[in-house]
Amino acid sequence: TLSLSLSQAQLAINQRRLALADKNFDGANVWKASALTDAGWQNLELGQSELGFAQLNEAIAMYATMQSGERIKPLRYLALGQRRTGDAAAALETIDRTMQLCGDENANQAFCAVMRANRAGILASLGKDRAAEALAEADEAIVLMRKYEWEGQPEMAQGFESKALALSLLGRQAEAEALQDEALAIVVKAYGSDHFERRRRRGRAGAWPRPARSFVVPCMSRIFAPRRALWQRQPQGCARGGDGRGQRIDRGGARRRPAGGRSPVCRRLRRPTPDRGAPGRALARQRHASHLAGP
Repeated sequence: TLSLSLSQAQLAINQRRLALADKNFDGANVWKASALTDAGWQNLELGQSELGFAQLNEAIAMYATMQSGERIKPLRYLALGQRRTGDAAAALETIDRTMQLCGDENANQAFCAVMRANRAGILASLGKDRAAEALAEADEAIVLMRKYEWEGQPEMAQGFESKALALSLLGRQAEAEALQDEALAIVVKAYGSDHFERRRRRGRAGAWPRPARSFVVPCMSRIFAPRRALWQRQPQGCARGGDGRGQRIDRGGARRRPAGGRSPVCRRLRRPTPDRGAPGRALARQRHASHLAGP
């Protein structure tokens, strides 16, 4: 797809940056660390987890050698990658380690607000036991992101997505879906409808735990209620008699002619049909049985 090709092109650019840094600088340097960070994240996005994690860990070590606060970025990417690969416990440990850097007076507090939204999502990934904590964290993160003017940006969508997952775990499905729709609208506006970030978020929303009766069930019940009532009014159903005419079946299993043809199905079955042989009759019975099963 177009979005995948764009990601591959961005990765190629960062690999070129990395090659130039290797050629022109010795030892740890910000140019190589920055290229490793971006290339590592894009490899994770493209499903190349082993290479992506290796590049991010190399960038973290390089920034630590230089005692640079910029290691906050590869640490965040590492936590998000661990969450995506299903290791939520390791992701929480990494994001907590990253959040400690936000206590530095020189830390980028606007970026730290986004990381709080990421932490809320990781907490929610740990399951219902951490859902309430995740919801509180997401609420605080959204307040902070609005303070730092992230409104309408893809980073704000991360806050909405984290809160939506927590709400879903707590059984507040309608609120969760409204927030997820808001997050998707931001992503589509920023990246377009075909971008993998939009598909990823939609896929994640589809995997949410849902209660046994979601909001869809009452709607479908209203749609099918008249049809269900029609079948419930019949003692058991309809069947075709030996002469091809419709018959009613009472609760005892005995067949009898419909009185007045009140059932539309029986009325249709009363019309004689041509004999298509045993296979044709078996197929007709099978189709009719499935029709009688109702919605």
